[in-house]
Amino acid sequence: MAVAAAREIAADDVVLVGLGLPQIAALLAKHTHAPDVALLLEMGVVEPHPSGPSMGVADPRMWEGTQAFTGMIDVLGALLHGGKVSLGILGALQVDEAGSVNSTFVVNEDGSKRRFRGSGGANDIASLAGRVMVVMRHDARKFRERLDFLTSPGGRVKREKSDLDCYNRFLLAQIKELNR
Repeated sequence: MAVAAAREIAADDVVLVGLGLPQIAALLAKHTHAPDVALLLEMGVVEPHPSGPSMGVADPRMWEGTQAFTGMIDVLGALLHGGKVSLGILGALQVDEAGSVNSTFVVNEDGSKRRFRGSGGANDIASLAGRVMVVMRHDARKFRERLDFLTSPGGRVKREKSDLDCYNRFLLAQIKELNR
């Protein structure tokens, strides 16, 4: 999946990269066919050159050789909301046919529920990046007609919920329902 995703990254892209497979795909593209691609991490890391595999955004191995350290407001605010990010690459627990993503909450086959850390900036990325790519392991349980939880909108949801304030109210209603 990382190789297939890397092939979709163009040399002139400005890419906001999620954790895991998205990072691998972006770095593979940078080290093969797209050396001039600009990579951003949500937490404010610009142009990372990691020394090894990272365990998450707070792992210093991911920051080594970084061109600049800014902050989330710069990356998600000035760059993403400012229309400068051409491609967002996200991971997911589940994805539906419209490309909507669940990275927050799943209901297991036995009915038990499991919560995850959530989306970080994935909702912003899915809503505002020029293009969005979801990279995850292919497993039948991950491809859903209906998500257990809608974390980030896909194409159809984006069209139906073009007002982001309306979408945020929708997410808050979902969270209240989950907490019952």
